[in-house]
Order: sequence, then C-alpha cells, then structure tokens
Amino acid sequence: MGERFRASADNLLQHGYTCRVRASDSAVTVLVAAQGKSVCELALREGTTFGSDQLDFTFAWPRLSYNGINGTVSATWDPDAGQPALLFHDYTAFGSGNHSLPDADALFAALWEKIIRHLENTHR
Repeated sequence: MGERFRASADNLLQHGYTCRVRASDSAVTVLVAAQGKSVCELALREGTTFGSDQLDFTFAWPRLSYNGINGTVSATWDPDAGQPALLFHDYTAFGSGNHSLPDADALFAALWEKIIRHLENTHR
C-alpha cells in the first residue's frame, strides 16, 4: 500500500501540495502539506482497536493524534462475486459508509479519493 501512495504522491505537486509517505511492516502514513503546513494525514495500520485480524484507518486534518480510528478494513467473502473481498467501514465525516472492495487496488483508490476530496473541498 505504501508503494501505491508513493507512486501517486507526485501527482499533488502540480496543485501545490507535497505528500510524504512513511511505510513499515505494520503501517502506512500519508501526510499532505501545502506551503509547509499540514493539511491532512491518513494512516492505515494493523488493527489494534478491534483485533489484529483487520486494519485500522485514521483520517484527520491537519494531523493525526493517533488516539482513535475512523474506520476498519477486514477480509470477507463476497457471495455475489464468489471470491474474497475487503470490507471497508468508513466512519469519517462525509465518509463512504460500509462497502465491499474487491482488492487492495480498490482500497487504495478509496483512500486516495478521500484525500483528494478533502483537498478539493477545503483548499480550493
């Protein structure tokens, strides 16, 4: 997931934002800044709140406090598609609710879109 964010980070430069991505074995943190000031941060990390069998996700502006979570991602079975999927719970303000995602690419797209929507709505 960290590589996906790194590959997209430069796309923000043309709009006046910098994007720093930190990745470890258990977490990915994405910090977006404008003119040297943080404007939003997203973290995806091994679950600690509801169990280690899921990922916790936090989205905040301008920076995370790491005191809570805004959502979770867990493995599930999609009976309609007949294959494994990711169950994404987004509890943030104006979040996308609960839905099934087919794979890690779709999870990245949902999280990246959350960052882009925030930038478009608050930093025009």
